[in-house]
Amino acid sequence: IPIIVRNAEALEELGLVVAGIDISEIRVTVEGYRNDILNITRNDINAYIDVKGYKEGLSRIPVELELPDGVNIVDFSPKQVLCELEAIVNRTIDLTVEIDGLVEDGYYIGRSVSSVNSVIIRGPRSVVNSAAKAVALFNVNDAKDNLENRIPIDVYSDKGLELDVRITPEIAEITVPIYPTKRVEVSVPLAIAPREGYEVTTVTIEPKDILIAAEPNALANIEHLLTEVVTYEDVTNTIYETVSIVPGNFILVENVNPVVTISIERIISKVLIFNLSEIEFVNTPEGYTVSATAEDQPIQVQVTGLSSFI
Repeated sequence: IPIIVRNAEALEELGLVVAGIDISEIRVTVEGYRNDILNITRNDINAYIDVKGYKEGLSRIPVELELPDGVNIVDFSPKQVLCELEAIVNRTIDLTVEIDGLVEDGYYIGRSVSSVNSVIIRGPRSVVNSAAKAVALFNVNDAKDNLENRIPIDVYSDKGLELDVRITPEIAEITVPIYPTKRVEVSVPLAIAPREGYEVTTVTIEPKDILIAAEPNALANIEHLLTEVVTYEDVTNTIYETVSIVPGNFILVENVNPVVTISIERIISKVLIFNLSEIEFVNTPEGYTVSATAEDQPIQVQVTGLSSFI
C-alpha cells in the first residue's frame, strides 16, 4: 500500500515541508469473509502518516490505516516511517543566460541582455542549498539578426540535476544581438628614433588582420584597427613588441594581441677597388673605339648604406 502524507499544507503554514520519507509503501495482511477478501485491492486501503505537530528534523511517525467495512488487519509492516521535515527557505541566485545552437556563418553572437539578473528560489533547505545556478537557455540556430524572446528559468544543482523549487520570476525577457563579421587589417603607429648611424629597415605585424564584429553600418566604415603607439628612442637592435588594439565600436571576435617586429640596422661604409681593366665602356659611338691611355691605377669607390646591403 503506498503511504500518503496528510496535513502537509499545515506544515507549509509553519514554514516546513516534508523533505523525504524512508519508506514509500507498507505491506498489509488483512482477513475477512472470503468474498470480501477476494475482491479487495490496494486501492481499497489507505495508509497514511499525519505530519501535523512535528518539528524540523527527523521524526518517526506511526502509520495509520483505513480499511473497508468487514475487513480486519492481521498485520502490517513497517508500523513507523522515518520522516524528515525541513524549513522552507529563500535564496537569491544569479541568472546565467546560456546560448544554444550556432548562428549563420559570418555572424557573431554579442553579449545578451536580460530583464532579470537574479532570481529568488524557495523550497526545502537542503534543496535550496544544493542549487548551483539558475539558467535561461536561449536558442540561436541559424540566426543572422537580433533575437528577442521570453525564456523560462530553470535551477540546477552542481551535478546538473534540475531542482524542484519555486522560482521568482519564472520568465526572463532576453535580447541576443547578432552581428556581421569581417577581417580588418591592423595598423601600428610608430615613434621610433634609432641611434645615430642606425635606421629602421622593415616593420612586420603578426597577425596582419583580425576578425571583428559590429553593427552593419559601423562595420562598413571600419577600414583598419589601430593599436597603441610603439615608442622607442636610441635603439640599435630589432624590437619585438606585443601591442593592444585600441577599443572602438566593434567586438574582437579573435581576442589576440598582435606582435610587431621592427628591424633596426646599422648604416656602414665600404670601399671597393676597381682596376682599369674592370671598367666597362658603354654607349660608344658607331665607328669609334675606346683606348685607355692612363696608367692602370686602381679606382676607389666608397658606398654607404644598410649593413645587410653593404
